[in-house]
Amino acid sequence: MGKTGSRSRFGLSEERELIAVAAKNAAVETAAVKFNTSVETIKNTAKRLGISIKNGRLTKRSSPKPIDLRLKAKK
Repeated sequence: MGKTGSRSRFGLSEERELIAVAAKNAAVETAAVKFNTSVETIKNTAKRLGISIKNGRLTKRSSPKPIDLRLKAKK
């Protein structure tokens, strides 16, 4: 039988909820209390989901700058 009362990973609905918390710029500590887990677990899960943590707040990572593939004309 498996353990009861402890989990090793967030479920899909919890991951979506963490992304929603990140969109609201909530503090990491607030998210840890909401999910009843440690701050380190929130940080690791956020890192796995592609959410960066800066200044104690969760923020969505910006996408990389697009590369211009057009050839430039010589003058």
